[in-house]
Amino acid sequence: MCEFQEHELMQALRGWVSDQRIDFASEQRASSRWQQQLLSEELSLLSVLEQTIASDTVLSITTISGTQRGIIGATGADFCALSQQGRTTLIAVRAISSIQLDVPWRSVMSSPVEPTPRPTLADALSLAVEDRLRARVITLGTAEVRAGNLVAVGNDVLVLDQSGPPPYTTLIPIDQLAEVSF
Repeated sequence: MCEFQEHELMQALRGWVSDQRIDFASEQRASSRWQQQLLSEELSLLSVLEQTIASDTVLSITTISGTQRGIIGATGADFCALSQQGRTTLIAVRAISSIQLDVPWRSVMSSPVEPTPRPTLADALSLAVEDRLRARVITLGTAEVRAGNLVAVGNDVLVLDQSGPPPYTTLIPIDQLAEVSF
């Protein structure tokens, strides 16, 4: 009789453990689906680029001017800053045709990015005005390259001065910028 009771107890325990494993596996799948859903809801080009900052992920960004490799140093509301061999290039998100990460994208996506106020491309460019940095500018559509000293940035315009003979000034609408390199 005792063996029979142990046998029933053992069966009950095995059944309970089995049920617990099934419940746990189900909860893990649901949790994984939930995390995936959160990432998918938060997934944007800028959120992926933002996540690459912490890991110094090397990537390639293709725009109208070609493909550039480097690491993302910062992101803004409408641009990213690509660092490459001593040069920084501000790239308008609307100018990006593709991004290739050197690692699987999920490996850089740790958690949703906290929403924070982000500077615009115009804000970032205005920081460079004080230093009158030499800028190389590429515009949308034509991939036309302009170069000069960045002397002013307004709400919707960037101003480059060229000192060569003859000296001249170039005005470029901010919404036509693809890339600005310093």
